[in-house]
Amino acid sequence: MEESELQEILERDKWMESERVGHDVCGEFPYCTRCDKTDVHPCAAAYRRHYAKQRKRHPAKRR
Repeated sequence: MEESELQEILERDKWMESERVGHDVCGEFPYCTRCDKTDVHPCAAAYRRHYAKQRKRHPAKRR
């Protein structure tokens, strides 16, 4: 999925939740902790950073 598509989906979800609770919920989703407002698609970038799979680090093999 393109960043712009993910951004649109997240913005729609944010808007719907804001309407439901009666206030702007920007900054209240789990991924918002990774937000950088200077990103072109800040919600999408934060979402991807937050939910990125951690790469397993393997110790170097010694011979």
